[in-house]
Amino acid sequence: MKWKDVKEKRPKACEDILFTDGEKVYKGWLETWEIEEELMFYNVQGSNNDQPYWPENITHWMPLPKPRS
Repeated sequence: MKWKDVKEKRPKACEDILFTDGEKVYKGWLETWEIEEELMFYNVQGSNNDQPYWPENITHWMPLPKPRS
């Protein structure tokens, strides 16, 4: 799978995805509902204290890979 630029195509809200700020890769979803809203990505993996958080400066995303069978 290839990374998609958030400026060219945004993911659907609340759909599980991988996303990156160019340094780290996160798993979560896009919280933003309205086209005009700033993009807010929710990270389910948590921060240093295992609390979920919203990383900033996300540049790319991709759908989760399908599990191998």
